[in-house]
Amino acid sequence: MKIEIRAHELADMMERLPEGVTTLSLDCFDTLLWRTVNTPRDVFAALGLPGGGVELRLWSEQGAYRTARNRGERRVTLHDIYRHMLPRAGETEVDRRVAHELSLEARHCFAFAPTVELMRRAKTRGLEVVIVSDMYLSHAQLCALIAEAAGEDVLALADRVYVSSEYGCGKAEGLFDHVLADIGRRPDQVLHIGDNPQADYHAADQWGLHAVLLKQFDAEAEQRLRMGPRRR
Repeated sequence: MKIEIRAHELADMMERLPEGVTTLSLDCFDTLLWRTVNTPRDVFAALGLPGGGVELRLWSEQGAYRTARNRGERRVTLHDIYRHMLPRAGETEVDRRVAHELSLEARHCFAFAPTVELMRRAKTRGLEVVIVSDMYLSHAQLCALIAEAAGEDVLALADRVYVSSEYGCGKAEGLFDHVLADIGRRPDQVLHIGDNPQADYHAADQWGLHAVLLKQFDAEAEQRLRMGPRRR
């Protein structure tokens, strides 16, 4: 299976489940957790950094990735990002900045109800549920964020959580290999749903998983979100 769906079709995916599927795999951000801002970078405006925080935070993330690539690595952590931003700061200050960003993420994130309902229906049917995320958060940080933003009950619906920073590769670079090996399933036994065309759709299909692309908005809505409200 390789299909595209809209948000209102999420909860009914159990009725369209291919034969032999035993595991529901979900992307995290913009699939399970949505944000109350237009784009993820908008969260950085509240970091309290010079210039509002957005530009410096993005520049630091890009710099951390450049440093990692120079070392032959492909993934960074949130700690790496703030270490790049504050090269002379002590570990206490870096940890404080990391904790502050995580608190802002939790404040702006919420569980998307159709996805939670899908998880509940999957568990009722006896399916294993896993979350697979391309993200610089650690496993512990991501689990804590899900618990705080969505609730401990939602986190408990996930049997396992995988995050790219722990494996040094994203979904399009081999993360699904680690997931399949850990859960002991064949690719055709896993249905993966996510909003990213490359990581969640094409990569999942490339690895032999059933791939479902979650289309959050139609083209007109996406254009309006990019343009923002018009002034009158």
